Amino acid sequence: MLRLPEAKIDDGNENPFEGHVRIACGAIVAEQRSLILEAGSFVVSTDQPLGSLAVLLLEPQSQDSFFQWGFLLGCLQRTEYFENYAVEPMAAKMLAEDPALKQAFEEKLLQDKDFAANARARLEYFYGRTAYSDAEYRLYPIGRGL
Repeated sequence: MLRLPEAKIDDGNENPFEGHVRIACGAIVAEQRSLILEAGSFVVSTDQPLGSLAVLLLEPQSQDSFFQWGFLLGCLQRTEYFENYAVEPMAAKMLAEDPALKQAFEEKLLQDKDFAANARARLEYFYGRTAYSDAEYRLYPIGRGL
């Protein structure tokens, strides 16, 4: 599976083309997972005459992919949110109970000035490490088989 970073409308292509706008995103991170495909899932083999076309359409980095043309944007939409007042005490407890997390957080504060200056980003850092965070947020809905 692929984890997508923040994405936005491509600055060079702000005008719609055939009813779509192009999406730009940064570095994509590959994650290995074991999955059980649910009913209604599709497997597309690349060992076929149009296998290269399937790759071009399904890989999010491809300029002509379904993702780049805005067809799979649901994975970029948050399905849940958090309130600062709820996460602040959880963050304090997590820091008190996990010295390794505390050290990693303090290092991130020193190394990333934007993160250090952004209270919401700091709370998201902790929220993402709770059981309440959506594990599928920014997870590209198309996987690669091994």
